[in-house]
Amino acid sequence: MNNSEFSGEPQVFPLIQALFVDNDWTRLESLLDENIQWHATEPCRDYSGLGQVRDHIESQMHRHRETLICTTAPVSSALDERYRLITVKALMQGKDCHSLILTLIQDQENGKFCFVQVSPAQITSAAYQNQELALTFLPDQMPGGIFHCLFDEPLTLLQTSDSFLQLTGYTREEIRTELHNSFRALIDPRDYENTLVEVREQLRHGCDKELQFRLLRKNAEPIWVLDKGRYLQDEWGRQYFCCILVDISESKRIAEEFRLSLQRYEIIMNQTQDIIFEWNIATDELTFSENWKQYLGYPLQTTVSGLLDEKNTNFYPEQRSLFADLYRRIRAGQAYIEDELQLHDVHRQPNWFRIRVTTQLDENQKPIMAIGILSNIDEDKQRAQKLLEKAQRDPLTQYYNKETAQTLIQDWLSTQPAQNALMIIDIDDFKIVNDTLGHLFGDAFLIEATSRIRQLFRSEDILGRVGGDEFLVFMKNIPDRELAEKKARQIIEAFQSIELHNQKILKVSCSIGIAMTSPANPNFHYWFHRADQALYSMKSQGKNQYAFYNQLADNDAFFPMVEGASAVNARIDSNLLKKYETPRISEFIFNKLYEAQDLERCIQEILEIIGRHFDVSRVYIFENSDDDQYCTNTFEWCNEGIPPEKENLRHISYEDDLEGRYLANFDENGLFYCQDIQSLDPAQVRLLEPQKIKSLLQCLIQDRGRPRGYIGFDECREKRLWDQEQINVLTYVAEILSVFLLKKRAEDRIQQLESSLKVK
Repeated sequence: MNNSEFSGEPQVFPLIQALFVDNDWTRLESLLDENIQWHATEPCRDYSGLGQVRDHIESQMHRHRETLICTTAPVSSALDERYRLITVKALMQGKDCHSLILTLIQDQENGKFCFVQVSPAQITSAAYQNQELALTFLPDQMPGGIFHCLFDEPLTLLQTSDSFLQLTGYTREEIRTELHNSFRALIDPRDYENTLVEVREQLRHGCDKELQFRLLRKNAEPIWVLDKGRYLQDEWGRQYFCCILVDISESKRIAEEFRLSLQRYEIIMNQTQDIIFEWNIATDELTFSENWKQYLGYPLQTTVSGLLDEKNTNFYPEQRSLFADLYRRIRAGQAYIEDELQLHDVHRQPNWFRIRVTTQLDENQKPIMAIGILSNIDEDKQRAQKLLEKAQRDPLTQYYNKETAQTLIQDWLSTQPAQNALMIIDIDDFKIVNDTLGHLFGDAFLIEATSRIRQLFRSEDILGRVGGDEFLVFMKNIPDRELAEKKARQIIEAFQSIELHNQKILKVSCSIGIAMTSPANPNFHYWFHRADQALYSMKSQGKNQYAFYNQLADNDAFFPMVEGASAVNARIDSNLLKKYETPRISEFIFNKLYEAQDLERCIQEILEIIGRHFDVSRVYIFENSDDDQYCTNTFEWCNEGIPPEKENLRHISYEDDLEGRYLANFDENGLFYCQDIQSLDPAQVRLLEPQKIKSLLQCLIQDRGRPRGYIGFDECREKRLWDQEQINVLTYVAEILSVFLLKKRAEDRIQQLESSLKVK
């Protein structure tokens, strides 16, 4: 840029260059006439001659970065190439109200700002009107009210924008006559003192203030405002603020709702027994509620990677792998996860927890946060385990019952290629004890005898009662038959020394048949049959001794094998349940329900017992609404690895969701049995497939012939064929549950009715 570009205004550019860019007074003095007149606004006075103007400019340069230049030439548009126009303001000065134009420009090369004061005589009337319009328009379009006020007791208002008037609801005349130009009169009295203290505190650290307080509009409505302003002081020492007000009532309302929401969240957190946790996936930050220590007594890792570290001893090894699987499922974006895991407390005691996790996704469906609950279910687990053990064990000897023993042994044979020994023990002449000493004494003898046998074997060996006086022992993974032979001798010796109440039990011994299994044939019934044959042949030749099956096979002349003969009075059959099992299980469930203090918890426990006993994937109950138009999954138990569906199956419409034909699946006996759901109506397949169901059995809950819901058993792992005996047992179970559940719902309705009558 050179001077030739400003040939039309030779005085303007050199003045600006000398004063604001070069700060060269010598150059500036050469450009000014010796009779120059300089009009200043702070203080409002004129300076005459070069001496006074020089002194004023120097004092202004010490005090402000912006300075006023008085020139008789208009600001050229050519200045825009270097100097950018910022704003224009009209000033009225002097008793004759001479109009002056104040223009703020910026030197774009060094970033400095300056004011140029231009004589209006050199500006066209249209240009002046446009500048004055811009001056009026800009403040009123700001997103808030602009005002100037003195820092005095009433906070005297000096200037207000139209938007300020809109915000407060007053006119300028009303502010003058009703408020007496006092901004303090607009501040809610509840906030004034705190606001004044806050202002003074902020001014200790600078000239800017930022406050939030309630402002009273003309209609007395309080609104929350944000007041941002700057403290200034003029040449006469007056203190004043230039401020902008913004209505923040809505954001305050949202903030208050959020605060109350957080408060409610904290109340819930403090009252709940569950452990709440959050995992920020991006930062790997893990936070737990304080009741974590209440249950476990030690601080937890603050990152998931820390939890998964093998050096972390909070998890048992098998539980760490489960947690790692949860981690992978969350990272994969699975919406909801529910599982169970075991953690030890500070005393190294195991505790069972149910973990439920919901994953939050961003707009790209990527997981960003996982929020979960850990519910302590240790007592429920122990209670369920006791119930399960009670169902699995003989109540007199506490040995496994025959079905459980068979299942455990078969599972071992199917998965472990090891050498094992299967023994069947029969008490010789036990009838003599019962006949001569009575059944109570006989029971005491069995307890003592089985206790001695238990002491001879390891905890991992399987002991079962397979008849009245017949027992089974399965020795896992033994090195040779010599160990089995040694144990058989010890059992026989133990029987010879039993005493009860200082009375020697004479003529009572035992006989033992033994079969050594081999990995080549992992079939329980095959080896049980051979041990049974060995026992039968041994008892036919004499008692109080033992024999191995292969030993008998090698010496058929001495111990002839009799096909079909058995020494066991109640042989184990390939069917898990015999007909006499139905009343036994029904009686157990009936008694449990009849004695239950908490029926709903009892029903949940029964579902688990039945589910585990029959090894189904899922057991559940659906109950109808009062008008029978809807059904809801109210109880559910899921086997290991089977996802729960209870939360997804609420308020299901028979008409809309179940196509109005679902109840037609049930036969005249109230049964719906489907070995392969693909054979069903396509609409029903679409409903069942997401639940991973392959086969199902459902039994209607009926109230005097009216369907009120159903109890179901799902198989999700493979297509399943239930035999008639299993169907009979499950049907009985469903009927018993239905009776107690309907009774409970009727009692609930009566109680609600009584409560409503009391209120009226």
